[in-house]
Amino acid sequence: MRDYMDKSKLLQIWQEEENAAHIHGWDFSHIDGRYTEGTDFPWDYRQVIGEYLSPEKKLLDIDTGGGEFLLSLGHPYENTAATENYPPNVQLCKETLSPLGIDFRQADGNGELPYPDESFQVVIDRHGDFDPAEIGRVLKPGGHYLQVIAGADHLMGLKSIIYPELKLKEKDSVPTLPGFELLESIPIRFDFTVEGEQIQNLFSMTPHVFRIGKQGAERLRQTETLSDTASCVLNVYRRS
Repeated sequence: MRDYMDKSKLLQIWQEEENAAHIHGWDFSHIDGRYTEGTDFPWDYRQVIGEYLSPEKKLLDIDTGGGEFLLSLGHPYENTAATENYPPNVQLCKETLSPLGIDFRQADGNGELPYPDESFQVVIDRHGDFDPAEIGRVLKPGGHYLQVIAGADHLMGLKSIIYPELKLKEKDSVPTLPGFELLESIPIRFDFTVEGEQIQNLFSMTPHVFRIGKQGAERLRQTETLSDTASCVLNVYRRS
């Protein structure tokens, strides 16, 4: 049975993951100590990856950000590859990952992956875009795809401030992927409160920074306290 993860450890890991990757993934370091007490987190992403990864396997990290989390896995560089398409992160990856021998290539996670068919045994993806057909193409038969995806109610409080009208959309947080078998799906969810500068920190690491309008920005600036919910799902798939 998988061990439950300590709350402070999870927040520390999120901080480490996105230490240098602006507007990519989730960095909840600024809400440490502000989440709802009594919340147990059912998985440690590094631990789950370790259950499917061994040194001889080829690993691909889609939308790697600055590569901090990927490097923290300690996987052999010659068996590691990564993609990223956000320009500042692309430059960072070229400076940090490529010299180590990691096969870094600029690519949009939702488009064609610039690798040959059946190149990898493990593909990981933290909140990035993805194309199931491309993931299936680059994975070897029996390979594993580990996906962390935002829940339907993730950061609804923040969205209600920055958008004049909040449109609730149905979201499939456990998508059916053709050619894949879903092995497990584990949700995680907790409430938190941030104040002052932490609100801007939270906003700045989301894609909404590209979409906010002038009025939304003013409402956000005037917000002194924000209570919200963080929600995501870990899905583990096996390629048929």
